Amino acid sequence: MVQVVNVDGTRIWARALLDGGSQINIVTERLVQLLRVQKRNEHHLLGGIGKAQHSSHHSVSLAIHSHCSTFKASWKFHVLREVTWDQPAHAVNPEGLNLPKGVTLADPHFYEPGPIDLLIGREGYNDLLLGNILRLNSPKLLLQNTELGWIVSGQVSQGLTHSSLVLNVMTLNDQLSRFWELEGCYSPAMLSVEEAECEAAFVQTTSRDHEGRFVVALPTRTERLNQLGDSYEAASRRLQSLCRRLNIDSKLKQEYSKFLQEYLDLGHMEEIPSDRQDIGKTYYMPHHCVVRPDSLTTKLRVVFDASSSTDTGVSLNDALMVGPSVQDDLLSLLLRFRVPRFAILADIEKMYRQIWVKESDRPLQRILWKESADDRIRIYQLKTVTYGTACAPYLATRCLQALAKEGETRYPRASKVLEQDFYMDDMITGVESVEDGRIICSEINQLLQSAGFHLRKWASNSSELLEQIPAELQIKEMYELFQKQQHQDAVTTYCGTEGITFNFIPPRSPHFGGIWEAAVKSLKRHLKATIGSSILRQDDLEPILVQVEACLNSRPLTALSNDPEDLEILTPGHFLIQRALTSVPEPSYAEIPGNRLDRYQQLQEYVRQIWKRWNRDYLSGLHPRTRWTSRRDNVREGTMVLLKEDNLPPLKWRFGRVLKIYPGDDGLVRVVDVKTKDGIYRRAITKICILPGQKEEREVS
Repeated sequence: MVQVVNVDGTRIWARALLDGGSQINIVTERLVQLLRVQKRNEHHLLGGIGKAQHSSHHSVSLAIHSHCSTFKASWKFHVLREVTWDQPAHAVNPEGLNLPKGVTLADPHFYEPGPIDLLIGREGYNDLLLGNILRLNSPKLLLQNTELGWIVSGQVSQGLTHSSLVLNVMTLNDQLSRFWELEGCYSPAMLSVEEAECEAAFVQTTSRDHEGRFVVALPTRTERLNQLGDSYEAASRRLQSLCRRLNIDSKLKQEYSKFLQEYLDLGHMEEIPSDRQDIGKTYYMPHHCVVRPDSLTTKLRVVFDASSSTDTGVSLNDALMVGPSVQDDLLSLLLRFRVPRFAILADIEKMYRQIWVKESDRPLQRILWKESADDRIRIYQLKTVTYGTACAPYLATRCLQALAKEGETRYPRASKVLEQDFYMDDMITGVESVEDGRIICSEINQLLQSAGFHLRKWASNSSELLEQIPAELQIKEMYELFQKQQHQDAVTTYCGTEGITFNFIPPRSPHFGGIWEAAVKSLKRHLKATIGSSILRQDDLEPILVQVEACLNSRPLTALSNDPEDLEILTPGHFLIQRALTSVPEPSYAEIPGNRLDRYQQLQEYVRQIWKRWNRDYLSGLHPRTRWTSRRDNVREGTMVLLKEDNLPPLKWRFGRVLKIYPGDDGLVRVVDVKTKDGIYRRAITKICILPGQKEEREVS
């Protein structure tokens, strides 16, 4: 028990608890009102056991006097409604404690449960303790002498429940963090009953198909769904109105038909035969077009009206749950976006249409269409999430969130970007370095492609990053394309139509390959000589191999024609993309020490060195050294030749036709004029290579 001075100077009795583990002093609101002392505004967050938090908004200064000595002190106390429970928790029998006689107890009635008015923490605890300690009959019970009298502490063996209190002041950093959380623009909202049902339905019904694409069910309100009436007549009237509009504008009609034909070609909708038109609950959506001339991709978009009422007054959107918002709000996203040094933007191509709708729900997404006024009305069924339905935004964004969760282990950085830095189908993110950007772009693209999503319209304030992204993504996209069975079937069909056949060599017999295997052998030799023992990651080696492959496929094979004015040559690239392969020349980094090259520059230097070695090897093969074994054939005018030039960049060849020959006294041609696209050059025949497949003039001795 202590005496506390009130505003009039009168001393009032109060019960205090000494706590050496507390960093602050605490007083109850009841005692402060009783003392009528002035409170100061002072906000503190107080933490206790289990990280429990309490807020104190005021503090007071109290003068404390001992009832058994001359001790007095003035300390600051933080005000709380209560300090702790009554202490002790249960009454204690003092008779069994054998307290010594002649000691003045700090609380003569310590054994009776009662409220605690004050908590004196570490600030005053050390000032109050004196040196004397007496142990009672129990080894766990002792008397401690203090300026306030003898206090009893320890454990009594009476099966009592004990309680304790530990408090600490939160750091300034913690307080600021809490402040920003309280004042922040985003706070997760509680889901409504319908939103919770929508979430549960998504988790229970969503799956992935064999290609990794999401397959979702439409989240329906069963009661309203049963109220759907006939929608065919309304959709038919709207179609007639649309056809009249399209007949006025032939260009608009062409674009409209093209859009729906693409829908059909991509397998995103299917025509419904007459025997399946009346199976189950159906809904026919009217549709119209929205024209956006300023769009970089889709100038015309067909919008489906799922809010069109049936004859019962209920529309499909009335029967669909909208679902909760699962992405961060735009303001939070933009605030984060402004922090990193480099910005990266992209969007998902046709995001809704990369998500399948369960087959049982597709009859709710039917449309009517006819190509011309004389054509009959055909019924089509949309197979993907459809723009215009109330649940489409939720289903699409929820699939992205699910994909982010599934990719946490394999693509941790991309998973975080997908979860936090997407607004609908737009990626709005940033990085601190070009290397980080390259890694994130590669990861996010792989993660999205695993579910059939494709990023496009890349933008960044880093030109270096923009140069690297498309090349790597195109390589990966090409690989994914060639792995698809649909593409393989298309190639097979085309080859059959064009009369192209494939002849395969026996397994594990590369020597059957002949000349093309010789090219592979040459590549392997130069690749090993250049890279040596360097350790490259897969995403480092892939771009090198692809660029070196382009080098090999750029090599001249023969002249395209015998026309002296035709300076074009045939290359393997013509068989792949119907033209010669080209690339933007990269600067040479040969003069820069290797330890000063960044990762991209190092990879490009590898490619340049391999090109230099292989180019020299290939040209030597075209120009065999027969000087001392037999007489050389004379070069004829009009012959297509390659010029040996030093330091040409990868995929760059200098070629032309022999315009004039200069025979020597012995009749052998040793100097020629060569006509190229850049002009006429005079070269010794040792600096040119004749392309195969051309007739040459044989000297007769």
